[in-house]
Amino acid sequence: LLKICASHKIPRWKEALSLLSQCQREPGVDPDLITYTTAMRACARGKQAAKAMELFRAAKDLGMKLDVYFYTTAMDACAKDTRRNSWKNALSLLDEMKGEGIVPSEVTYGVAVTACGNGGQWKKALELLDRMRDVDLKINTITYNSAIAALSKAARSESKQHGNHVGGDSNDAELLWEK
Repeated sequence: LLKICASHKIPRWKEALSLLSQCQREPGVDPDLITYTTAMRACARGKQAAKAMELFRAAKDLGMKLDVYFYTTAMDACAKDTRRNSWKNALSLLDEMKGEGIVPSEVTYGVAVTACGNGGQWKKALELLDRMRDVDLKINTITYNSAIAALSKAARSESKQHGNHVGGDSNDAELLWEK
């Protein structure tokens, strides 16, 4: 049921949290990392980053052995959050997981690129592509699309600021094409 709540077209994060609560109260049943990850995924899809981060902290406080999927799901919740500094939370999680010895995957970096793009941080998004190259991770189409979307969002924002005149620094665009 928890997986259904997390993957349903209409986000069912409230139902997922209710099921997690029932699971926690059930005698002899202990929610595991998969349970918490799935509940976080439901919160992420429902754009409930704060709830997802509560689950992140709860699982961490319980001493669960966190993995790349868990961190990536938490980062995805940050990426879907519309608040301005959520991208910083995603990058903090990326740094934290590396500090814990957990190796980020291509998907993890892709989510971080999306978070930066959604936060208007296109330069950070491009830096993440460089990091991926540095650690020999394959950059897939989804990650490239996220970086391109970050540039597009920045161009729209700059266009609005300059009265529909996109000035932009041509050197920045040239740097992207060189990579």
